[in-house]
Amino acid sequence: MRRLLRFILTVSLLAGTRSFVHAQTAANAEIARIDASNFPQISAFVDVYDADGEFIPNLKPADITVYEDGQERRANSVRESEVPVQVVVAVNPGPPLAIRDADGIARFERVVEALRLWGEAQPDDSRDDLSLVSLSGSLINHADVKDWFVSLNSFKPDFRNSTSNLQTLSIALDTVNAPTPEPGMKRAVLFITPRMDDPNIDNTIAPLIQRAVDSKVRVFVWFIDAEEFNVSPSANAFKLLAQQTGGDFFSFSRNETFPDLDAYFAPMRFIYEVKYTSAVNTSGEHALRFDFTSQDTTITGADKTFSVDVQPPNPIFVSPPLQITRQPPADDPYNAEILEPSQQAIEIIVEFPDGHPRDLVRTTLYVDGQVVAENTRKPFESFVWDYSAFTESGQHQIVVEAEDELGLTKSSIAIP
Repeated sequence: MRRLLRFILTVSLLAGTRSFVHAQTAANAEIARIDASNFPQISAFVDVYDADGEFIPNLKPADITVYEDGQERRANSVRESEVPVQVVVAVNPGPPLAIRDADGIARFERVVEALRLWGEAQPDDSRDDLSLVSLSGSLINHADVKDWFVSLNSFKPDFRNSTSNLQTLSIALDTVNAPTPEPGMKRAVLFITPRMDDPNIDNTIAPLIQRAVDSKVRVFVWFIDAEEFNVSPSANAFKLLAQQTGGDFFSFSRNETFPDLDAYFAPMRFIYEVKYTSAVNTSGEHALRFDFTSQDTTITGADKTFSVDVQPPNPIFVSPPLQITRQPPADDPYNAEILEPSQQAIEIIVEFPDGHPRDLVRTTLYVDGQVVAENTRKPFESFVWDYSAFTESGQHQIVVEAEDELGLTKSSIAIP
């Protein structure tokens, strides 16, 4: 009867462990990166997750509302992209990891075997960024799957003479927060640990949990110890660590099936790239937000700022005439009623000093402050100046003005 009660209690606690870490949170949308290099076309990488922390797939431009400095804009396109993950496996050594089963296989050997099977199943072109750390520090940093597993397989610590502590987790957080090689990559820590006999562990682990939350690192815990320690203070602290960071908690004592790491990382492997046309017409910092509608639910994103240099277009005359002579035609040299020529072609170029070429909506040619020609569609760089009304010698000034799609205008210097 005692064995039966113990078995029932253990099973119920294990089942509770898996549901405990999947607490409901609010659905959220967060901008990971903004690229304004092709301004006024803005590209942003955005994460969109439901209340269970699962990536929301198959969103369309119609599902997205863009807010730029509080003004609503339309999304031009949205593309769902797959990205690799940046993972640190942190081994916290301690005697329970060296305990052997009836077949003489140590618990940590079972862990290594589970990781080996996952690694072998990864595609040859995997771009995942993997690191391995322990109490002594980093064993391999930012490696591919094959090199990482070689390091893991050669890792043979003296578990029986080691004392577990949270230094391993701290090193893991330092390592995983290195800059990612690709934009939009998510970060995770797989924390492999036995129990810890720290009576103050709740307070000790609290700042590490906050660090992980602040840096958006999901922490997955593999608790390797005897079943009776699944409700120990340290196990409960590790469950809280997984819950608060959006990770998972799994306990292994002798023959439990290890979780599929691909299931862990699947929600982290996708991101949206949203593109829209900016209406910003001033240099400096600007706020950007995306709201998403999914299954009649609106997900309000968080503001993120981006900086851009915006200057008006600069029109420049190309070899303007410095003098124009009008006179009677050669075959009728005394006819003062007919003076030639009556028109002049004027060419310009338009530069964008901010380095962001964009569409023009108007170019205007002025003579002595009066409009003599205007382009409101392509080509914007050519004018025909009709000066047939000029019948007396004199000096006049020409100026050209350009207006871009943002409503920014600038005039050239006056040419006499």
